[in-house]
Amino acid sequence: MTYRLIVADLDGTLMGDDLVIPDEVVAAVQEAIAAGLYFTIATGRTFAGAQPFIRRLGVNAPVILYQGAEIRDPVSGEAIYQACIPLEWARELLAVLKEAGVYANVFLDDQPFAEAYSPQAQLYEQIDAVPVQIVGDLLAFLQRPPSKIMLVGEPAQLAELATSLQQRFAGKLRLTRSHRFFLEAVPLGANKARALARLARHLGVLRHETVALGDNDNDAEMLAWAGLGIAMDNASPAAKQAADVIAPAVAHAGAAWAIRQLVLQGQPSPNLEGLRYCGTTTRESPLCPAGDPECIALAADILREGGVVAFPTDTVYGLAADARHPDAVAELYIVKRRAPDKAIPILIADEADLRDFVSRVPEPARRLMEAFWPGGLTLILPIAPRVPAIISPGPGIAVRMPNHPVPLELIRRLGAPLATTSANISGAQSPSTAQEVFEQLGRRVDLILDGGPTPGPIPSTIVDFTTTPPRLVRAGALAAAEIRRLIPDLQIG
Repeated sequence: MTYRLIVADLDGTLMGDDLVIPDEVVAAVQEAIAAGLYFTIATGRTFAGAQPFIRRLGVNAPVILYQGAEIRDPVSGEAIYQACIPLEWARELLAVLKEAGVYANVFLDDQPFAEAYSPQAQLYEQIDAVPVQIVGDLLAFLQRPPSKIMLVGEPAQLAELATSLQQRFAGKLRLTRSHRFFLEAVPLGANKARALARLARHLGVLRHETVALGDNDNDAEMLAWAGLGIAMDNASPAAKQAADVIAPAVAHAGAAWAIRQLVLQGQPSPNLEGLRYCGTTTRESPLCPAGDPECIALAADILREGGVVAFPTDTVYGLAADARHPDAVAELYIVKRRAPDKAIPILIADEADLRDFVSRVPEPARRLMEAFWPGGLTLILPIAPRVPAIISPGPGIAVRMPNHPVPLELIRRLGAPLATTSANISGAQSPSTAQEVFEQLGRRVDLILDGGPTPGPIPSTIVDFTTTPPRLVRAGALAAAEIRRLIPDLQIG
């Protein structure tokens, strides 16, 4: 097998508790780079904290930071991708921690901030080698979304906290153990696997051409996603279970063995004929022709892996994630900076797509579906019990069947509805061309299907069927009179 990209965790993988990467590991990394491979790191550290290791290893690809919430150029530090915790949820977490008397660092602008200098702050500085800025009351200090919040404490205390916090913040934050003394809260959609998938697409590398090395629970998803996942012999059970191969422990320079024996001494390259890759997706632009079946297939693969895709609709360009996965839906909020209390509509290609999202379809709603779908009609239908609150926290879910071949084909290829919103920064103008999407969202979108200009922001008509009688929420493409013709008791407003 030919590999092109190696991504490695730092602590417990490339180096031990002494925080020194052995010369043998550095030499193996340099051999991989000399052989033409990309090499980078995936860590929970800040960019500043990762700098000494970036320089020592000679990293030649963008680095994954903050457990996957950021991807940065290794030299300039320019952000290729960046996500933050919504301010409302960050402040809620800090209030809980303050009441419980738990130490926390808040990360803004690549710097950790804390209320007071304490043994926990000293421990963090010792491990991450980044000075903590003391600011007093963190709740008063925090006025914008942070990159992450780190809890520092004893392993048993953090294990207990992880259980209670995961229950309280389900669907809001992702909590992960990155070190026996660290528990980290990061944006819901952030993990190393998704960051690796995004980085691979950025570099034009296929999934089967990737190698990941790790040792902890926060590496498990990355090891499972990579073409070759390698766990150290000192790894956690979750990391070992996710890996394809177990390498010698970090104390025995296992990463060097893995790179030399499993990557550089791999089997001959397989026949790549027929593999899907959109050659027009480059570092400069993620645009891909919507009329190309390979681009639609690539878009479906990206969605299936938890990525975000923009595409043309019968109104404006939309931004989509796989509606089945809360982490993927969370990415929509991150990409367009959408308020976390706003529900996300779903697009379907067939009535059967409603099965897992809608508890029932009232007969009057069915009459409208038969008359006006596909088209400019959105129905708010009673939500199914298992639908994640991040899609809709209320009793209903907004559903539409678009009258455009691209989203319909994309839904069919994916085999699931799309959680969808307009492809713009919240508050900005909705885009009518692929180039306008790129100008607003840039590389935060994994792929933009370019289908030419769309008709423009003609809103759909919205009818709410969670009330009796049904209520017209918004008049748009369909006039109220057209709806009333089929539903005489329709309430307006």
